[in-house]
Amino acid sequence: MKTFLLITLIVISKIIWSQSQLERLEKSPRHHDWVILKTPSKKIKSFLSYPEVAENIPVVIFIHQK
Repeated sequence: MKTFLLITLIVISKIIWSQSQLERLEKSPRHHDWVILKTPSKKIKSFLSYPEVAENIPVVIFIHQK
């Protein structure tokens, strides 16, 4: 029984994750775009993604320092 459950979970996970990251991104219901943030010393190329909704929604800001 445990073996059957394990095999079933593996098969389901393969089906769910069979799309590449790019395919999942292209099918996403979110709006996404590359933006350039200008600072006094340089330009930072950033990826922006947000849901397409009419009302205001909570926001998560992610900042990564290289």
